Amino acid sequence: MKGKKIFSAVLSLSLAAVLCLSGCTSAAADDNSVSSGVAPSVPPAEEAVSAPAQTTVDVPTSDPLAPPEEPVYTIAQQHQPDLVRVQGTVSLDGDRILVTNSNEWARYPEIVLGLEKDTLILNAVDGSTMAAEDLREGEYVYAYVGPEMTESLPPITTAAVILAAIPADYAVPAYSIVEQVNVWEGRTSVLMSDDVTYSLNDAELLAGPGFDGNAVTLADITPGCSLLAWYDMLAESFPAQAWPSKVMVIPSPYDAWAELEPGRLAVNGTEVELTAAEQPYVEGETLMVPVRAFAEALGCEVIWNAGRPEQIAVRGEGTEYLLTLGSDRAATGDGGGGTALTGALTARNGVSFLPADDLLNLHNVRVEGLWPV
Repeated sequence: MKGKKIFSAVLSLSLAAVLCLSGCTSAAADDNSVSSGVAPSVPPAEEAVSAPAQTTVDVPTSDPLAPPEEPVYTIAQQHQPDLVRVQGTVSLDGDRILVTNSNEWARYPEIVLGLEKDTLILNAVDGSTMAAEDLREGEYVYAYVGPEMTESLPPITTAAVILAAIPADYAVPAYSIVEQVNVWEGRTSVLMSDDVTYSLNDAELLAGPGFDGNAVTLADITPGCSLLAWYDMLAESFPAQAWPSKVMVIPSPYDAWAELEPGRLAVNGTEVELTAAEQPYVEGETLMVPVRAFAEALGCEVIWNAGRPEQIAVRGEGTEYLLTLGSDRAATGDGGGGTALTGALTARNGVSFLPADDLLNLHNVRVEGLWPV
């Protein structure tokens, strides 16, 4: 009985080997037609008709359900480092302020703050403007400073904002810059530069330094302006969320704000209608933006002269420059050496394009910030 099982198994293996050899020979003929120098024999026509059809299956190299990859580009404004907050007691020395923090965990135990003409010194309770002379020796302050510092000890930097006159055990307001404004079903929330979102519909709005009138509305809050926000609780979500009871709005130093991405352009919250040839596109890691569409959306005049087809001029209130095809400099109306560009003026399908960074700089425009990741 055992011998019959062995014989049966051997017979089955032999038959399988013959069938496999037959199939492998047929498949090998196809491979050899490509990889071997010996031409395979061609079967008669009637055999070719009766032969089973070969099926080719394309194996995907990536997930077919995955969304297409977005082009990678960088806009410098969207990657600027945030202001640094420091705190401590004050020692006054002319127009410089030494801030000392005795906490062993302090990032900067000592730091020297320089004051510029646009440095804001604000009362931490009501946001009212103070002068440098109002600072008291030994009082405790919070300051927001630029990330650029000297390598000296203590380091020296410039203060953007100083919060003073802080009562004991007082919840000091937070200062940051607006990156995005989102309105949904009548509710307004803003994303700030410190990666915190504010819900603002129930907040009291105050006019900060720089506003002509006293009335401030949610419409005055745009990317680039700054907020001084008073709140007691911060939800530990991502991004973090706060519900300020009071917000002081400080005007943006920019003339306008824009939303830029491949195939889309919006200025001051209004979509710009673009032709197929005017669509912003990515070249390398640079977002290229149509000059005429961008400038005209800002109220500028764009001039092209058929006698000098390689040049394009832009003129507007406080803005004047001349671009030349292939040149990485913009001639400006101040009679100086012009402005260096990050990339040259490019023509594509009859439309002039310039890197987004350059157009934002030439027109003093703030780009909407990125959502934190």
